Amino acid sequence: MLTCFQTSVISSSMFLTAMAANPLSANLTQNAIKQTIGWTDWAVAAVVPGVVSLVVVPLLLYLIYPPTVKSSPDAPKLAREKLEKMGPMTKNEIIMAGTLLLTFVGGLGLSWQLSFGILVLLYFYSHYFFASGAAHIGAMFTAFLSVASALGTPPLFAAMVLSFLSNLMGGLTHYGIGSAPVFYGANYVPLAKWWSYGFVISVVNIIIWLGLGGFWWKTIGLW
Repeated sequence: MLTCFQTSVISSSMFLTAMAANPLSANLTQNAIKQTIGWTDWAVAAVVPGVVSLVVVPLLLYLIYPPTVKSSPDAPKLAREKLEKMGPMTKNEIIMAGTLLLTFVGGLGLSWQLSFGILVLLYFYSHYFFASGAAHIGAMFTAFLSVASALGTPPLFAAMVLSFLSNLMGGLTHYGIGSAPVFYGANYVPLAKWWSYGFVISVVNIIIWLGLGGFWWKTIGLW
């Protein structure tokens, strides 16, 4: 359950259309710095750190919080039975899938690096005080983007990093993003473990996204 939740947070950070508040980040970027983040721009910048996180995080969780049951041979059979009961896709579901597909297709005297690093950590971990990604973005995104830009951070780079982190920070708590209460409410993971492992995974994700991601973003000319 914890792996499903944490990887959903990662996948949400990888695409403009993968989380409801991502377009809000893009709109605020347009309003603040007059630059557009398109679907392809977002996906290209996020693909390398995102794929690495999707590989590393499940492996890490398997090591530090291993499942008590490691074999479930009946699961594929049960899944097939459930799919048969659901029946084929309805007309509305097909229309929705097509619409989404078209939407992917359519569309301190410190160096700025150190200053921006401090800013993103403040932005990320202040999420402990928010019960919604959209609320956090609406309250702080523009302010942090403006400060980062004033300190010399390339504006589009700053905007995209803050946008990615606006998803990843949702993995900190059991209330920090819309999907969290659903996963936590299944009662498989105690609250203390949810928070402690959420913090551990946040550190891993930050290292991957700001470390490896930083090299990738330099390669593609984002900064």
